[in-house]
Amino acid sequence: MAKVMADMDFVAAGAFSFLLFLIYDINGATANLPALRPLFAVGLLLLGGTSAGIIYHSRGHAHMLSPVFFALAIAFLALLMYSLFFALPPKNTYIDGKPKLCTSGMYALCRHPGVLWLILMYAAVFCALPSNLTLAGGVLFSVLDVIYAAFQDLWTFPRLFPEYGEYRRCVPFLLPTPKSIKTALFGNRGKQ
Repeated sequence: MAKVMADMDFVAAGAFSFLLFLIYDINGATANLPALRPLFAVGLLLLGGTSAGIIYHSRGHAHMLSPVFFALAIAFLALLMYSLFFALPPKNTYIDGKPKLCTSGMYALCRHPGVLWLILMYAAVFCALPSNLTLAGGVLFSVLDVIYAAFQDLWTFPRLFPEYGEYRRCVPFLLPTPKSIKTALFGNRGKQ
C-alpha cells in the first residue's frame, strides 16, 4: 500500500505541473507579471522530474523490446523539445513575455505539436516499461495536456494573437492531415 501511495505522489506532482502551465498562460494573456513567467519552466522541470521518477520506479518491468521503445520515446522527446524551444523563438516566447505566432514548420503540422509528441512519448515509455505507474502517469499527463492545449486554443492564444482565428481555420488542432504534413515539410505558411 505504501508503494502505491508513493507511486501516486509522482502522478500527483506531474499533474500539478499543468496547474503551473495554466497560471503561466493566464498571466501571459492578462497581467503578464514578470514574477509569474518562470512558472512554465518550473512546470516543465516538475513534469520532467516526475516522468524520470516514474521511469526509474518502473524499471523492473522492462522486457526484450524495451530498447526499441526507449529509442522511440527519446525520439518523441526530442521532437517535443524541438517544438517548444527551437521551432518557437524562445526569448520572445518564454523570457520577454511577448510571444509571436509561429505558423510554419512544426506549427504547420498541427497547432499543438508538443501535445502530439508528449502523447507518443508516454505511449512509447509505457510500451518499454508496462506498469500501472507508467500507464497512470502517461494517460493522466496526456489527457491534461490535451485539456491544456484546448484552453490555449480557445482562450489564451486568441487573446495573444489577433491572427489566431485564421491560423485555427488553416491548421488542424492536434492530428496532422496529409495537407498539413505537406505544408510542414515543404511549404512556408508564414514567418515566426
